Amino acid sequence: MSSSKSAWDWLADTYWYVPEENLLAYISQASTQQVEPVNDQTVFHITDSRDGYFWGQTAVQLGDQPRTCYFLFGSVSPSGNVLLTFTASSDASGRATVTHGSGVMGLFDGQAAMLNQMSSGPAQFQVSHWAYMLQTKEGDPSWAALPGVGISVPDFLSPCQ
Repeated sequence: MSSSKSAWDWLADTYWYVPEENLLAYISQASTQQVEPVNDQTVFHITDSRDGYFWGQTAVQLGDQPRTCYFLFGSVSPSGNVLLTFTASSDASGRATVTHGSGVMGLFDGQAAMLNQMSSGPAQFQVSHWAYMLQTKEGDPSWAALPGVGISVPDFLSPCQ
């Protein structure tokens, strides 16, 4: 099987974050049938990208909860449609937690963006979120202080190393 260059291979070694205007997510509680707003800062470090597939690390922080780490695996079609799979470490029962999302590559405020949408969580509560995720790199204001959490990208990802 031969490997060919993809229009999306540039995704390798890129970092993505949620800008301030897209932090709002919602948690729905099955037991109370209530919906509550929460900030959701998510950072992707796409470590590699080949032939329309990409993978790496993801860190997520909902409100003031501790960060959660996920392995990210995704694909992007030639037209820019994105499918995402996030796998967390195994829980006490030995089962891994899997979350799926979808999106599309495009532009937001004139820069490359992934418009992603996902819903996850155990049956008793679900987190729903859509966001334009933007690229960040060393030297950018977002690299030094992520919106909603105020810490650097390396510090945000550090529990996931």
